[in-house]
Amino acid sequence: MTMSKQEKGFYLDNKEEILRKLNILVVEWREQAKEYDLEGEKGMGRMKREDAMTAKKCATAVRNHKWEKAWRLAHWCDTAVREEMPCEFWEFST
Repeated sequence: MTMSKQEKGFYLDNKEEILRKLNILVVEWREQAKEYDLEGEKGMGRMKREDAMTAKKCATAVRNHKWEKAWRLAHWCDTAVREEMPCEFWEFST
């Protein structure tokens, strides 16, 4: 996938909001992972930690202006995670 300059500009304009949302997800998902672990649901805890890592990788890509990588990470997630990712990854339209 190759992004147009217009699309990259959209992500640049919304960079801070995207990062804010991703950082909130990282914190929430790490907390959920700890709760699952305490409840003895290790498999769910591991899944939430993986979700948090994906959001963190996405945030790193956004911070480094690697928009295509961030977009791919956001769209690569399974449906439950994708629904919680920042809406900006789906809002751009030409």
